[in-house]
Amino acid sequence: MTTLRSLLRFLLVGGLSYTVDLGALYLLHSVLAVGLAPATLLAFLLALVVNFALNRSVSFAAVPGRMRRQFLRYCTLCAVNYGLTLVGVLGLVELGTHYLVAKTAMVGVGVAVNFVLCRYWVFPAVSHRSERPDYHPSVPV
Repeated sequence: MTTLRSLLRFLLVGGLSYTVDLGALYLLHSVLAVGLAPATLLAFLLALVVNFALNRSVSFAAVPGRMRRQFLRYCTLCAVNYGLTLVGVLGLVELGTHYLVAKTAMVGVGVAVNFVLCRYWVFPAVSHRSERPDYHPSVPV
């Protein structure tokens, strides 16, 4: 899959995940009267699982297996992304940037970083020797 195609799918999956997050939050809090804090957490976790599953299968076409390792890496990436976003937003606000502008800037940075890390670290393409054009089983490698 080309990088551009993968990026477009990544962005669409992100938009869908955001919609799932908002929809679940609304359903849990406004319809089912779940408290705001637990509803926010549950909606976030649902969106995280949806985002992982769709990125794994649609955006990056990950190889079968390795799901546990990929999910742990994905969760690590999410945690680091949150920390960097928090530090970035607070730092930019301290420098005089409006908080919404700071958050938007950090989302842009986060999307770029997340795409690269998802593509090459969380869901890396596995290159098998037998699929390489220069691979010859009779010749020692």
